[in-house]
Amino acid sequence: EETLRGREGGGRPPRGSDAEETLRAKEAAARAVWRLSAGNPATQKAVAALGGISPLVALLGSGSADAEASAAGALAAISDHNSENELAIATMLVDLLPKAPATSVLGSFASSSAAASASPSPAAAEKGARAVARFAASSAGNQLAVAKAKAIPLLVALLTRLNQTASDLMARGRRGA
Repeated sequence: EETLRGREGGGRPPRGSDAEETLRAKEAAARAVWRLSAGNPATQKAVAALGGISPLVALLGSGSADAEASAAGALAAISDHNSENELAIATMLVDLLPKAPATSVLGSFASSSAAASASPSPAAAEKGARAVARFAASSAGNQLAVAKAKAIPLLVALLTRLNQTASDLMARGRRGA
């Protein structure tokens, strides 16, 4: 199954293809989960208990604006006034962010899994960061859950690495010109 990191090219599948039909079905299912979960604590708990959070998080990287909006809406509805779901979703989203090597930039915030992926692709970094931002924007509780899941040091480290990469590319361009 595709994740935000696994779909570098993004974009919607070719029109009329099986992949497009599958994406449209996922979008419809996410929209239904959104509508059923909104303001309904029993449904919020059931979706989480049945493993529905992970496929919604994966749908955020589909490349389809409609599918991503439906998944984001469903995740917001599932987490509304439900701190357990907020933290579960935030943790999954933060896991999509490229991990920084443990450096002084992260200090005591560095997690034990921070050794992965020293050079994220800009596309993967953008998708992960966008998913975290969209979830955090839906409520103050989601913002706290994202912070508790340690997104802030990862986002700062990501910005630092991407700024350095951009500076390196500009310097190489000046030398080559």
